[in-house]
Amino acid sequence: MTLHNGTTTVSGGYWAGLGLPGLDVHWPTLVGSGLLCQLLFAAVGALSARFVPTYRALGPVARFDWGMKAVSLVHALAVSLLSVPVLCDPSLRADKMFAHSYYAGALCAITSGYFVWDTIVSAMQIRTNGIGMVIHGIFSLSVFLFAQ
Repeated sequence: MTLHNGTTTVSGGYWAGLGLPGLDVHWPTLVGSGLLCQLLFAAVGALSARFVPTYRALGPVARFDWGMKAVSLVHALAVSLLSVPVLCDPSLRADKMFAHSYYAGALCAITSGYFVWDTIVSAMQIRTNGIGMVIHGIFSLSVFLFAQ
């Protein structure tokens, strides 16, 4: 299936039927982003246990939070840096409300993947951190899904 802007979809229009046409093109980016977040989470735990004495003294809940904060920080820095070209895109500047670009959609998919991951891991820690972080993840995910 080809979208109105000439971009070929990967999923044959499935997501457009659900009101999320951007995912027809960007769902692999979303999935890859979520998987990369989990890989980073695991790597941070392993590297911190080996090289950071303070980390070794932490309990399991604090270690989990350490990993979540590290992934959040890396995501925020990466997406902030990757967003600079969007600010300079003339087509997006011309119509700030309805313009769209493939690159901006990919950035939304990266952030959506992060919030899928964040919601899942927050749900895993719901007894410790409460429902607030799960709700935050769900609503943030919704914003970026519909922005595509």
